[in-house]
Amino acid sequence: MATEEVVCDPSLCTNPDSPGECCGDSFEHKTTPGLCGKCYIVLTSSDNADKMKDWPQCQGCSAVYKLLKAPRCGTCVKKDPQIAPSGPVPPLNPQDLNRPPNQSVTDKLQDLQAENRRNAMLARTLHKGSQKTSGAASSVIVGVAKGAPRQITVYLAPGTANTRTDASRILGNATRSFPEDIAMNDMLTHLLRHWNLDWEKDCDESLGPEHISLRLHGNVAIQPHSTAGSLGQFFDIHDRIHGNNPKKILQGPNTLKLPAPAVYLEGLILVKEFEDKTGAVAPRFVYSEKENRKRKGSEAGRTMGSNVKRIRSQTNISAAPVPLRSEIGDLPGFSKISFVFASVSVDRDGTVNIEWPAPTATPTVCILQDTPVAQGKTKKVYKVICEGMPWVAKRFFEIGAGDEQVEIQQNADFLVQEATRLGKTGYYLGQFIAEAKRRNTSIDDTIAVTEFKLGLEVVADDSAPSPASGISLEAYRAADPSTVQVLWLFEPRRSSAVDHWSGTNEYPPWHQNKLGSTLNAFAHYVYQISQETTVIADLQTSKAVNEQGDGINVLFDMMLHTTNGASGVGDHGQNGIDTFVAKHECVRRCVGLRLDQEGFENALKGLEDGDSAVEDDD
Repeated sequence: MATEEVVCDPSLCTNPDSPGECCGDSFEHKTTPGLCGKCYIVLTSSDNADKMKDWPQCQGCSAVYKLLKAPRCGTCVKKDPQIAPSGPVPPLNPQDLNRPPNQSVTDKLQDLQAENRRNAMLARTLHKGSQKTSGAASSVIVGVAKGAPRQITVYLAPGTANTRTDASRILGNATRSFPEDIAMNDMLTHLLRHWNLDWEKDCDESLGPEHISLRLHGNVAIQPHSTAGSLGQFFDIHDRIHGNNPKKILQGPNTLKLPAPAVYLEGLILVKEFEDKTGAVAPRFVYSEKENRKRKGSEAGRTMGSNVKRIRSQTNISAAPVPLRSEIGDLPGFSKISFVFASVSVDRDGTVNIEWPAPTATPTVCILQDTPVAQGKTKKVYKVICEGMPWVAKRFFEIGAGDEQVEIQQNADFLVQEATRLGKTGYYLGQFIAEAKRRNTSIDDTIAVTEFKLGLEVVADDSAPSPASGISLEAYRAADPSTVQVLWLFEPRRSSAVDHWSGTNEYPPWHQNKLGSTLNAFAHYVYQISQETTVIADLQTSKAVNEQGDGINVLFDMMLHTTNGASGVGDHGQNGIDTFVAKHECVRRCVGLRLDQEGFENALKGLEDGDSAVEDDD
């Protein structure tokens, strides 16, 4: 007998381990199955529940914020700006979870949230009242006005015209609940993000809704023009036709149990249309073995793409969370250290300014690990908790003079240069993204530069710096404590997995990888926008999630080669710039951005070997 696959509605607060031990409420923008933000804190963070249970909760996504002043966080307001105002969700106490469902606290909370949603949808309906709608649309709007908006679960299964491919196995099925008023095109764009995680590893262009042909279960065609409206309209149209069909055309296979209302879709990838429209070569897994053997002209680009051996990672920063209880109690192997933090700003011309607070500024007490959790070629990395959030703190220990032969002020000077690099890279990346948008050139839009801050360790009189600093009391006194700076570079703690896209003097083109080829074009852009005075090297990323819940690729620990060789550790000066010019291969994005190819010895090599150029549309 086939095993049933149960898919939980992620918008509901549920507790699979202890059914009923949660608030059970619905949050339309909650996208992760399981507990809501507040129930998670109360049930799994007992050491911090007393402090955080009184924080307001966003009614849209369920996240908890200490200083939330509105019923919804900024992210949810942007998604649904016409929500009617009301007060934040009342604080949830641990004892509330033990009361029966008919207790007044639970009832009032649910009634309040339901009333807020009804008012919001009614306001939206009245706002749209002057617009002309079709019969189907009118029925949807009236239904919404009577109560909370429907959440419709969509299940998208991949497929290709040739069934003998690995597309289904590699891309996997994507599922998520959406509000019924989302446009079909937007809904599909959201689901394709799941597929693009694997697609872009072997292709430098993303799949879009225009590259997908939708079918219902069993390859049943959808109604003409039904994708032009909202998800609710699409569902109602097909529910009237197929809702009671014994073959489960709308709901999907019998082994799949989706929370109603739900729609099962098969997404046929239009491989030829994708390649014709984008000029990119589709990943190998959408072709059969026989088709791949027949394909010509792509092996050169593919060799330089997904099959290029990545440069070995030199760091392995642990992503294991440090218990937040260390903020209020001692934790073995950690010390309470006071810091003051610099203010870092970047001018319109890319100049990075670093200003330190006045000596009277109130320091911040952080919990710093005594021993390093990781180290690279030049820096050691320590776990740190600052203002309740997990960070890492970095310091230099090797600059070419031997292990731990870095003077206190040398470490400070090099970390200031490191912060300046990060600030300038952020400036260059912003300019690069704007230029790509202006040129209508597709790039990987998940790239970001790490958040960072410079922390000055506050050392008490007649005391030694922190154990992590590696500085003894004698060495500190010998360095003139009145002027010396025990400096640290703070970055948010991220995944230990690191992807390297270029080396100090190595620049793979990554023709068949969207993120890699975007960073290759970014390096070319930096060289050009700096008027050939700067090259960005040693590009590496780690994955993280931003405040909106979207996956991003974070740049950190990059190097610069500059004409004066003074940007910091690893700057090879003009020799480093000349090496980049000799080794860089242009990708299609270089052409799309109109980057100058003059002087590059191998500029067109990749394009001639299989990476087709973008036509000039100016």
